[in-house]
Amino acid sequence: MNKFDKKRFSELLKNTIGSNRTITEFSNECKLARPYISKFINCKLDTPPSPEAISKMASVARNNITEGDLLVAAGYTTYEEHLNSTLENFSEGGDLFSTSIAFKSNLNKEFNNIISNSSPKKVAVLYDITSNNMDENINNYLAYYEYIAALDTTGNSYYLYSKDSSMSASGITENSIVHFIPQNYAENNDLVVLLINSISYIRRYRKVNNIITFISDDPTFDSFAFLNSEYKKSDINIIGKITHCKTQL
Repeated sequence: MNKFDKKRFSELLKNTIGSNRTITEFSNECKLARPYISKFINCKLDTPPSPEAISKMASVARNNITEGDLLVAAGYTTYEEHLNSTLENFSEGGDLFSTSIAFKSNLNKEFNNIISNSSPKKVAVLYDITSNNMDENINNYLAYYEYIAALDTTGNSYYLYSKDSSMSASGITENSIVHFIPQNYAENNDLVVLLINSISYIRRYRKVNNIITFISDDPTFDSFAFLNSEYKKSDINIIGKITHCKTQL
């Protein structure tokens, strides 16, 4: 076993919890005691959590923190070992996985480049969204399919047409389709797809104290602000976090 990096683990754990979730909420979701989690955040323990506890933390992680990230910081494995294990798991998938990854570690022993030659993944392009039950209503919105590298995302993801130039300063124009991963929460400054009274918007999420805002880049388009209590009671739903966009020529 390698050395337990308390400071690194604390940083990763904070990102795992996320800025819009309390430690109590996180502890309830991962089924671990709040004081136990707080001790790791505050670097009070010299012994890392068990692999089982790390697995529970990772199961509800945010900000793309993986179980492997936490295991490395805890000293149970190295990045090289974790990568090799991942590649072995891919190879066991037979024809489902035809993957070649080039690995290069930087000074912090973190991934520097991941290059995938895997078969592309088909992603639905939606011309609109009026319900957060996308899987049930996808045929109502489907325009066509795009393709992305299979390792770009896990689980379902979608593209959505941009209706206007309200987020043009963020590189999203009327000729863009935005790729998003379904989730019902956001971190500050995330670009999100949201529904307000069954109308879809692309906006930048920000929360300051008890005020939640969805901000447009262009002041000629609507931005939205809600008190936290009002937001929870209203017909407002974050549909997903935007990862990138493509401009349609």
